[in-house]
Amino acid sequence: MPNHFHLLIHANEKSIKLKKFGNKTANIFSENLRILLSSYTRAINKQENRTGSLFQQNTHIKPLNDIFYGKISDTNSLSYAYYCFHYIHNNPVEAGLVIKKNDWIYSSYRDYIGVRNGTIVNKEMALKIIDLEEKYYKANGFNWDLK
Repeated sequence: MPNHFHLLIHANEKSIKLKKFGNKTANIFSENLRILLSSYTRAINKQENRTGSLFQQNTHIKPLNDIFYGKISDTNSLSYAYYCFHYIHNNPVEAGLVIKKNDWIYSSYRDYIGVRNGTIVNKEMALKIIDLEEKYYKANGFNWDLK
């Protein structure tokens, strides 16, 4: 997206442990994300010969576990992770930037449907987090070739 980005990241228990960083306490994941964004900002500012913040708002982190909305059928609840997964991929369409999800070249959607073979997505992990069967995704255009 031109003015923001979304990441759906699986963090294990080790990465969310609290640790002291100087005079503050934060979880390891949050602190490393802060360092990443700060480093990126410094690099862009240096490249563009500018100063100041690149991002208008602070980073928001929302845990996706144990929150459920909606149903796919009477026996299969959809998780909040499912909604976030699809919200992220539909975001460029909803913003009017493209007509179809796979037209947005910056999206991992292209990796999931097999148009691009990126290495940043983990299809097996996505299946576990989203908790849907492979056949559902194949029926909806996803290429879940896990090789």
